[in-house]
Amino acid sequence: MMRILAIGSLAVIVVAAIAFYVLAPKQPQQQAPAGSGAPVTLPSAGETTVTVGNSGATFAPGEPNMSLTLATGSTTVVKDFITSSTTGKDVQNPGVYYLAGSAGYCLADGTCPHGAAVSDFIITYDSSSEFFTISLTEEPLATARADAEQFLATTLGLSDMQLCDLKYTVLTNESVNAFFAGKNLGFSSCPGATVLPQ
Repeated sequence: MMRILAIGSLAVIVVAAIAFYVLAPKQPQQQAPAGSGAPVTLPSAGETTVTVGNSGATFAPGEPNMSLTLATGSTTVVKDFITSSTTGKDVQNPGVYYLAGSAGYCLADGTCPHGAAVSDFIITYDSSSEFFTISLTEEPLATARADAEQFLATTLGLSDMQLCDLKYTVLTNESVNAFFAGKNLGFSSCPGATVLPQ
């Protein structure tokens, strides 16, 4: 019974995140002014930094990277988290990947789709919309959100402030916290983020 409730809660969070993304007002696209210095410099042999405008994302030599569309409509370069050994495909939802946490179900062969082993959050990525859903699964929510932010910043090679430009939502469900359930809590360092009790 608890497993069915957990799977049902996860499904509600994913549907709410997709609905939020589809129904949320779109931000106007910001274009970089001509000559604004928004170059894209990919690393050459021996270099450890990729410069994308002012992002300064850091990569190990030869580390794979990928382009990601931001909420503003511009793009940035991040670490290739799709091919990471800790990222798992959601076989029931093609194009959805688990960066952290579990899908909440197992296949007939006994394998259970999952990302990195964590206990207080789940992070999924929908490649069709380039949208991240961060589900906080344990109290205190402030700690779970901080853990998720640190994990995602490290996984993508971005700073905390650069996370604000992603297409994302941070949610929890009613079984974890009825007061904050269904609200986009935002990343703590981003404008408009919900202040969570410690």
